[in-house]
Amino acid sequence: MKAVFRARTAIGALLVGVAALVTPLVGATPAYALVVCPPNPAPGTTVNSNIYVPPGQVCTLDHNTVVGSITVASGAELIVVAGTINGNVTSSGANSVFIESTRTDLFTIHGSVTLGGVGNPQECAGRIDGSLNISNIPAVPPPPLAPSPGCFGPAGSRLTIGGDLNVSSNHSFYSFTFTTTGGSLRVIGNTGGGLLINDVAGGDMICSNSPPWVGGTLSAAGRNTCPG
Repeated sequence: MKAVFRARTAIGALLVGVAALVTPLVGATPAYALVVCPPNPAPGTTVNSNIYVPPGQVCTLDHNTVVGSITVASGAELIVVAGTINGNVTSSGANSVFIESTRTDLFTIHGSVTLGGVGNPQECAGRIDGSLNISNIPAVPPPPLAPSPGCFGPAGSRLTIGGDLNVSSNHSFYSFTFTTTGGSLRVIGNTGGGLLINDVAGGDMICSNSPPWVGGTLSAAGRNTCPG
């Protein structure tokens, strides 16, 4: 896909509006500038700003460091391949959000990931210091704008979440395997079925879904109502 460089005057108004959306995501962190992606940053480089992915566009971050947060617009797609994000990743209604690792390099997100109504959310082995929140996946997800690079990770690696994992009100099948949370794991109100295998919760592990999710080799420091 060729990157399209829009004139500054064509996106000025858009950036003003988007900046208002992104600023609350960084909390007490410094107020970073905002850039639109695409065009994609060169692999392995540092992006000293927040990132906004416009509707219908695909942003690929390949082993990049992002000092701010990322907002993915409705109908847009974000592909993260390893690298580090210092802020949050947030979307309401994106086509796809693929957060991937490679066979040698894990991704790290120092903030939280909140995805609502995202057609194709995917998080592989890696590290999220905050919480992971996934809700309202549609029953029939749209085809991705660009294919996932693949859900990999070094042998024996896990998805490690420092806070809570909240999976609620989704209407498509979803699964979490080899996942560890520092807080609670809550899988509630989902109607598409799902799978929990080899997961560990530092707090409660709560499941309440119809149909029930399938579980196996689960462990919780607190209350556990999940099968397996």
